[in-house]
Amino acid sequence: ILNPTTSISPISSIAFSPNNKKLAIATCERAILFYDENFELKDKIMARAADKEGRNFVIKSIEFSPDSTIISVAQTDNMIFSYRIGSSWGEKKSICSKIPTPCSSTCLVWPGSSLTELYFGQSDGQVRTGSTKTNKSQMLYQGSSYTTSISVDKQSQYLVSAHQDGQIYLYTMESQTFRKIFSTGTVLKSIVISKNIIYTGLDGVMGIIDRSGNTVQKVNVGIKEGMGELGCLWLNGSGDSLVIGAFSQLLLFSFNQRKNEWEEKGSIQPSNYYTITSGTWKPDGSKFVCGNLTGSVDIFDVSLKRLNLRGKFDLNYLSSSKVRVTSIETGVGSVIGSSKGYEIGSVEVLKDRFIVAHTHNSLILGDLLKNRVSEVDWQSSGNEKIEFSKGEAELCWIANAGEVSVIQLGQDIMLGALRT
Repeated sequence: ILNPTTSISPISSIAFSPNNKKLAIATCERAILFYDENFELKDKIMARAADKEGRNFVIKSIEFSPDSTIISVAQTDNMIFSYRIGSSWGEKKSICSKIPTPCSSTCLVWPGSSLTELYFGQSDGQVRTGSTKTNKSQMLYQGSSYTTSISVDKQSQYLVSAHQDGQIYLYTMESQTFRKIFSTGTVLKSIVISKNIIYTGLDGVMGIIDRSGNTVQKVNVGIKEGMGELGCLWLNGSGDSLVIGAFSQLLLFSFNQRKNEWEEKGSIQPSNYYTITSGTWKPDGSKFVCGNLTGSVDIFDVSLKRLNLRGKFDLNYLSSSKVRVTSIETGVGSVIGSSKGYEIGSVEVLKDRFIVAHTHNSLILGDLLKNRVSEVDWQSSGNEKIEFSKGEAELCWIANAGEVSVIQLGQDIMLGALRT
């Protein structure tokens, strides 16, 4: 969606809004470009300098708020600006928060658990939390060196940080305590936390450790592929697919739940792509967007496999636990996934609207029109009879072995069951 230039013009940061409707791209000219879900340019803002002199600064990271109405910008001139962009295109944009920082910010995350609290790392090794409500920040802990990357888990229980000297720290939100859990012996480039902690470094290794710092898996990707150092890594929303940026290529990995390990799934090697400087997943897992050293931004469709269901629906398996179901006739689609990370097997669409998907331990139900999804524990017998209502309550009845279970779409628990 952005063509490369003939000079060094790195894309600073890329972010997708949690509601899947907005894509933001920060360029080296300190412009932030906004695109809609069809990747059409809709708006643009220029990042504001911290002082009136407008001294040189670089955008290091951008992040959307959980409600997708605010975007925060971490800058090297000791300021984090937040811009209110609204919920729809055309709304007036304004600065709603200015958080001064003791030194240059290097990375930024805004977890989904709070509309006002974000976290950022600094060039002096500090990891801090800032409030868009009070415009103040406070230190969580002092790291050993330059903070290269931070990540917060989905439940907002843990924060993990990677530092230039190879140290990894874990911060526990509830107890407000931190500790150094691992030392890699190399410069760290990126880190993410999900079930485990995954990191990449200049030694070409992708490492996986648990929250106690024990090594779970180590993949010598750089040495194996002859590329040396690895760049940043990006984990999808369901935590079972990741992309690593290397020189002129994207490395693809998928988590094998049965083997309980990450497996290489190949690579994409765009010609003359040079260093990949930024990237992000679309929250529903259907797209991956990355930018490079020359200012190019490209979008990749994500698909493990694709099936045609009765000539009416396109089934795109985004990962082992997530499927996008799209009506071929209308283009209306919905993403269903296992919140427990179970591998999805068969998928069916009833009444051209209601989705039924089976995993080995659960049943996933969805509505194409209203985008409501439920997952309940279920051991399938293969003889279930499933019916849906079309009322406001959107109930599902499952008849099996003399018992009828009732589920309301959008809820992950049974409403009740009765014997027949």
